[in-house]
This record gives sequence, C-alpha cells and structure tokens, in this order.
Amino acid sequence: MKKETFLREVYLEKGMKFRNLIGSLGLVGALGFSPKVSAEDTGYLDMSREEILGVLTQRAVVLNDSNFKHEVLDYDGDAIVLYNSSCNRTELADSVDRNMEIVYLQLIEKFKDTHVRELPLKFGVFDGCRFVGNNASTIIGLEVTTLETHMYVDGREIDRMRGGPKNEIGLTNKLNDMILWIEYTLLGIRQLEDQDKDVVALYKGDGILEAYPRSEIQR
Repeated sequence: MKKETFLREVYLEKGMKFRNLIGSLGLVGALGFSPKVSAEDTGYLDMSREEILGVLTQRAVVLNDSNFKHEVLDYDGDAIVLYNSSCNRTELADSVDRNMEIVYLQLIEKFKDTHVRELPLKFGVFDGCRFVGNNASTIIGLEVTTLETHMYVDGREIDRMRGGPKNEIGLTNKLNDMILWIEYTLLGIRQLEDQDKDVVALYKGDGILEAYPRSEIQR
C-alpha cells in the first residue's frame, strides 16, 4: 500500500524530497513545528549512564524473560518497551543507549497520566544483558538485535523503532518524533494538516517516522 506523508510532497530547489531532511532534522524539525519538549528542560544530560539507568528502573516496568508475557503480551492495554543494553562493548554504543534512555524518561514523564481504553499506557524497559536466553546478539523470540523501542497494542507488537540519537540535537528531535509516534498511533491526536486523515505514524523497523493508513496496524 502506498505510503501517505505528513505533508504534501515538497521538493527543495535541487529536487530533493522534503522527506530526506527528516533523518537529520527529525520529523518535527523538518515540518517546521516548534519542539514540544527539549532535552535541555531536564537535568538528565548532566547525569551519568549509571544514574540514568537507576532512574529508568524506578520509573519503568523492569522486564525480563520471566515477567515479559504477563506485563506485555497479556496486558489488555497499550505498551511501549525500550530494549537496551547495560553491557555494551563500545563507548559509542553506550552513548547512543544513554541518549535513548534520556528520550525514554521524558516520554514516561509526558505520558505518565495517559490512559488508553481506560488502562494506563505502560512503559517497560528490557535490558538484554539480563535476559537468561540472550546469546549476546539476539533476544530469543523477540528478534531484537540492537537498541530498539517497540509499540504494543493489546499484547501485539504493531511497530518498532531501531537505534537512537547520537548527539544532543538528535536527542531532542527523536524525542519530539516519538511524541508524535504515540499521539498519532495510540491516542488519535494529529497535527492540523492531518486532522481529516485517519493515519498513524510508524517507524516500520527504521529510524524515520512516516504516516500510513490506520488499516496498516489492524492487520
């Protein structure tokens, strides 16, 4: 099915599609919206990775191979799950994970009182290093091979986003994109130009957010 776009196809002077800017500017930046939330609005940037992980495990449901089915697959509401790693082998991987964890903490704060179908929107975190079935490269059964964030509706995975921001600019852009991800797909909140469209925002296993007909997640 042909993808819709959040904005009519716009071409730059050199003929480049407007969508191509999204990877570097973020969906919000590319469309010219003012950021809803800035990474600089919190003290997370001054915290170490260890401190951030400590806060994250307090504010999100800590998932593992024993409770995943109960907390996510059997949950009648909607859930967002961050799959991260506390045993990365490189400083770059640690940095990207830390940035994504900062984004995730801010998502938790923004949507902490959000209910979908009368049930709380659940935020979970799954550290692949603590998964007893982990073979160091793949979380068995979930096909998770890298830093990922998954979206679940009534226990069914409907979308996943791979990777995370590599710097503070990308951190803020990713945060605002993921706010749109949740608003469009789970809450039915859309930007003005999409008010008359029944569309959702999906990553489809990528790092770029695009709009699709709602029927895409009803399969």
